[in-house]
Amino acid sequence: MGRYPKYPEYKDSGVEWLGEIPKHWEAKQVKRITRYHKQGYYTNQDYLDEGIKLARITDIDDSGKVSFENMPFVELTDSEVEAFRLKDGDFLFARSGTIGRFGLVRNPEKSIFASYLILFRFREADPEFLRFYFSCLYFKESLKKTLHGGANKNVHAENIKEQILICPPEREQRSLAQFLDYKTAQIDALIAKKEELLERLAEKRTALISEAVTKGIDRTVPMKDSGIEWLGEIPAHWSIIRLKHLCSLLRDGTHLPPPRVSDGIPLLSVRNIVNGEFINLEDDSLISEESFEELNKSFCVQKGDLLLAIVGATLGKVALVKEMPPFAIQRSLAVLRMKPEKMYAKFMIYFIRSSRFQKLLWSNIGYSAQPGIYLGTLGNFHSILPSLDEQIEIVNYINQAVRQLDDFKKKVEIAIETLKEYRTALITNAVTGKIDVRQVEIPDSYTQG
Repeated sequence: MGRYPKYPEYKDSGVEWLGEIPKHWEAKQVKRITRYHKQGYYTNQDYLDEGIKLARITDIDDSGKVSFENMPFVELTDSEVEAFRLKDGDFLFARSGTIGRFGLVRNPEKSIFASYLILFRFREADPEFLRFYFSCLYFKESLKKTLHGGANKNVHAENIKEQILICPPEREQRSLAQFLDYKTAQIDALIAKKEELLERLAEKRTALISEAVTKGIDRTVPMKDSGIEWLGEIPAHWSIIRLKHLCSLLRDGTHLPPPRVSDGIPLLSVRNIVNGEFINLEDDSLISEESFEELNKSFCVQKGDLLLAIVGATLGKVALVKEMPPFAIQRSLAVLRMKPEKMYAKFMIYFIRSSRFQKLLWSNIGYSAQPGIYLGTLGNFHSILPSLDEQIEIVNYINQAVRQLDDFKKKVEIAIETLKEYRTALITNAVTGKIDVRQVEIPDSYTQG
């Protein structure tokens, strides 16, 4: 924050964690500016297509504003609407869940708020300044220290009212809010551009993999029609083969999982495929050694096997099994053991991850409680078959290209995180008086009145 000066004079705020504040500012508890607070309306009725809009925690966006766009409708009496109706300038705080989440109500449609929200109406404070103050690190960390409950912590109205508020004069509150509106809009625009870049990198990564595993990396070789609609043309010297003929093992996990125990062998599932790797998690289900041995009579997953998600919303995720302690798998996973004389396992990983194969999977799913692919269907899918040497060459090419893309992706992600940290620090330093931004020129579009 070195580019912004400090205030000419400071005084002790009387609050240990806050330290000094500008001499003309005042530190006081939120309750001193609270005009009214109320817990929201409880309803268990089904949502309707019309009626009174109901504000929920999910209707509060990350900028601290209440959005009316996706609110559901409920039916209330006139007296109930009057008792819980939202007004311009109201604040809604989450009572549980995402502690510290809040939203400022602006230009409200006819709406009320749900029971897991607390409404606050304030006086003698600019609402836009409060929106930034409530998002600062000091306020959120202080609020977390006052929570009630066990595993599920709750915020009470009194917790909020006890928090310290640093108040500049109202005119200065407005100018601070205008400054922060201006600067955070600039930062958010930069973040949005970098997030768009991440999307383009992901698309490029997927396209690169798909092109390499279905067309090869030598653009000079002659092509031929594969005879498979979803594959299209392939290099003329490649073959087509059904997936089941490439596997020495094609099975899914247990459909009747044994009883869980507190100490035993992990029983893993699709949730253990994380960022393309198959890993153990701290909260994995465990089964007894006896149950594990019984499951092993059918088959045992080995290092070098492929594990493919065949049930659920993440169907199509795939990972190579590395050196791991013993484990069993549930039915959400299929194990594919490649015949090493025909198929290089890492090539098949990339082939399964290709956009063409993923579309094929999802176009052949069946539904029960959730989407799934049958092993018979999976085994009958066609696969391309280059020579082993060419498979290895393609994998090495993809590895190098993907590594470069991933390195660039990490740099962009670090830049995004740095911008977010700067945004948070700027807000915190501005609303607590650590920097003086009164002389910063702001475009007319960000000034009010």
